[in-house]
Amino acid sequence: KGQADKHFTYFVLIISSGIAVHTILPASKLPVVNETIYSKGEVLLQNLPSIVCGWVLDAKPNECILDMCAAPGNKTTHLAEMSNDQATIIALDKTPQKAAKIKESCDIQGITCVTAYAFDSTKCCSEESKGINSGPPFPPNSFDKVLLDAPCSGLGQRPQLVNKMTPKMIGSYKFVQRKLFAEAVKVLKVGGKLVYSTCTITEEENEGMVAWALEKFPCLKLIPAEPILGGTGLPNKGLNDAQRLMVQRFGPEDNELRKVDPIYKDSIGFFIAAFSKS
Repeated sequence: KGQADKHFTYFVLIISSGIAVHTILPASKLPVVNETIYSKGEVLLQNLPSIVCGWVLDAKPNECILDMCAAPGNKTTHLAEMSNDQATIIALDKTPQKAAKIKESCDIQGITCVTAYAFDSTKCCSEESKGINSGPPFPPNSFDKVLLDAPCSGLGQRPQLVNKMTPKMIGSYKFVQRKLFAEAVKVLKVGGKLVYSTCTITEEENEGMVAWALEKFPCLKLIPAEPILGGTGLPNKGLNDAQRLMVQRFGPEDNELRKVDPIYKDSIGFFIAAFSKS
């Protein structure tokens, strides 16, 4: 039966084992991208907040940048492109297969400034390290910029027809995020920029993590996560109004502090915060 809603024109087929939905025409009227095109690396699909995340970090030529949780590598290659392939970018992922995928993606796109390692970023800093060129772990104060696109509960992703995550599982993410944050602060140079992001909507992993970091690390200062296309941080979650304006949250929440309604209203759930180190 033909149906239509705000986003798509589609058909719903009721079959014996479930329901299949086949999208015919997006409401945007943009052509549907053939999967075979981007599966070969010719086109990379990325949601708006993930693109904004790269803009906030703002990779420049000759900068030394660490992408702590880099897989699948979309943000990594975006940063490489922003720097005209002239930055030094280290990409870490603790799963060897995922690190290999990052290398493969860079090869397909002709990117040479990225070096990917299979390594646990919760242990990426060591006083005994011989330097960045020796691979992880790295010495303290090694990187101009650090991207911590942290592992999270992923509750901002959509569409999600089923989610079997328990409250205990959701509550566990903040502990690994804090470990990663601590290592990020160590390897970041004084005067450097740290960008923290998640693709979830929980307060503990977003505003709560920012509030925790500011209290835990006096050397960190929250700075505007510009360019700002998303909404404000949530109220009464550990951040004052000035701090709420500096972060950006993508999702359906209203924003009484932003006078202009941003275009984030129809995106996945996402959160971005930026810090400088003194």
